[in-house]
Amino acid sequence: MKIGVVVDNEFFTDIRVRTEVDILKNAGHEVFVLHLMFETSKKVNVEGIETKAISIERKKKDFIYATMNWNPSYEKLWSSNITEFINNYNLDVLHVHDLYMAKCSRKGIEKSKRNIDLTLDLHENYPYAIQLYEWATKFPRNLLVQPNKWLKKEREYLKYADKIVVLSDYFANYLSQKFNINRDKFVVYPNVPNIDYFASFDINKSILDKGDKVTLFYFGAVAKRRGIYTMIEGYKLLKKDNDKLQLLIIGPVDKKDKAKFNSLIKSEKDIIHYEWKDMSDFPSYVYYSDICISPLEKNPQHESGVANKVYQYMLYSKPVVVSNCGPQSDLIESTNSGLVYKHDSVKDFVSKTKLLIDNSNLREDYGENGREAIYNKYNVKFFDKYLLGLYK
Repeated sequence: MKIGVVVDNEFFTDIRVRTEVDILKNAGHEVFVLHLMFETSKKVNVEGIETKAISIERKKKDFIYATMNWNPSYEKLWSSNITEFINNYNLDVLHVHDLYMAKCSRKGIEKSKRNIDLTLDLHENYPYAIQLYEWATKFPRNLLVQPNKWLKKEREYLKYADKIVVLSDYFANYLSQKFNINRDKFVVYPNVPNIDYFASFDINKSILDKGDKVTLFYFGAVAKRRGIYTMIEGYKLLKKDNDKLQLLIIGPVDKKDKAKFNSLIKSEKDIIHYEWKDMSDFPSYVYYSDICISPLEKNPQHESGVANKVYQYMLYSKPVVVSNCGPQSDLIESTNSGLVYKHDSVKDFVSKTKLLIDNSNLREDYGENGREAIYNKYNVKFFDKYLLGLYK
């Protein structure tokens, strides 16, 4: 089958899209990718995949994307390119990433005069996620972006799809019930890791000076919505009883959180923060750590699925402390690979984390349970059958 994949980003850097494309390609499908290419980017050739880039200045893309609710330029750009993409490669199906790409993709199909199916792949609960982003909600940009409109447009955009890929059963059931969509229309494909991909990275066992420290590790964007302040406040309370405790944070800080975040960590010699590290370094830092954290605030966006990092923590045999967002708490409790705390309770965070700090055997048991769960179930080789089932 000839499958056209559409992603409104640089295809080469999106790990979820790259993984799905590899799954489809390795199953014998011909896969073609339509994506964006910014002025400072370099084309990366992917073996067995033909790619077609839409060249655009990043500032222009950001503006026409952000103003999509009243400015038709972004959807017009995509629909015309999608029509050409379909006809040039004689595609049998279109697999499109993210909710806001649904309408322009359906229009592109209609203009191509080819009656092909549209699969919509949702990476997040976009209508709620955009309510959390400063670029969309801070005055006066909110007047241009009009983020609340996505809450009203969600039903319309979902109806353009023939099949919908989501991150969790939670999200599939939520959308099915909310919009009266047949549950059979949904396919669940979580952010599970490709074990072979991570196995290709070497572990630097001396990446930091460990000594006798117990290290808490957070990987990902640094922002209030990610539960960062609950974690830091909890860490400081734990530190009073354990001067060997250390907090390692890797991830970019949201602009609106920089002042507060920097003020909280500037006098803490045992809080280490890196804005960015290459993914190839992740195994070394997670190996260095003792307890891994996913402290997300509980909201509709964070109820849509489990973040990549949680599966990745488990892959490297690390016990996980997570907030009580449904999908991630279910994963941790069902695999017995860590502890769950109430997302807005510093006291509960401290209680659960202290239990692991004080018990190295429990940490080891949870870590092994997590690794076993990844190898036996929560990995690409187990879930690829659900993705491939779309195109039998």
